[in-house]
Amino acid sequence: MNILISGGTSGVGKAVAKSFAFEDNNITLLGRNEDRSKQAVNDLKDLTGNQNIDYLLGDLAVESENKKVYDRFEIGYIFDFGLGCYVICYFTLDQNV
Repeated sequence: MNILISGGTSGVGKAVAKSFAFEDNNITLLGRNEDRSKQAVNDLKDLTGNQNIDYLLGDLAVESENKKVYDRFEIGYIFDFGLGCYVICYFTLDQNV
C-alpha cells in the first residue's frame, strides 16, 4: 500500500509511520524541515528494514505549500490513503474561561 503521512517526521506521526513500515508498505513522510525529514526516513529504514520510505517537503499550514505538494502528486505519486498526524493547540490567557 502507498501511504502519505503528514507530520510523520516526529512524534505520533513518526510512530504511525513506523507501524505501517513494519508491514512493508510504501511510506512517504510529509515534513517541513529537510534535515529532520531525512533523519526520520533513515531512522525508519534502519529500525524496520523497509527501504520503501521517502519524504516530500511541504507545510500544509501554508496555502502556497499546499499547491506545491499537490503538484508533486500529479508528477507520479499515487497514494492509497493519507494520514494527517499533526496537532493544533489553542491556548487562551483569558482567566474568565
